[in-house]
Amino acid sequence: MADIEITRPHSFSKDEIRTRAGEAAQDLEDEFGAETWWDGDDRVRFKVERFMTTVADGRLDMNDREVHLVITPSAMLPVSEEEIRRRAGTLLDERLAEQA
Repeated sequence: MADIEITRPHSFSKDEIRTRAGEAAQDLEDEFGAETWWDGDDRVRFKVERFMTTVADGRLDMNDREVHLVITPSAMLPVSEEEIRRRAGTLLDERLAEQA
């Protein structure tokens, strides 16, 4: 499977988008058992393993205008590209929603 890329605009401050990216990373840990870590000030990396095999990895990059999620699924990932896009897009949309 080819890389899956999803970009979403935002209007948050640097501190706020970092907070929201951290929350998205926690969602990945909770929902998919991902290992996540910060790689500098503007990137979160992640890896999902099953039976000591990486089934997906990627990164969430952020700048002052947008966040860009790149997921590299392996052939061992048991879900379709469409399902990955849907679930990842929903996760980003929820974390980037303006709070009233």
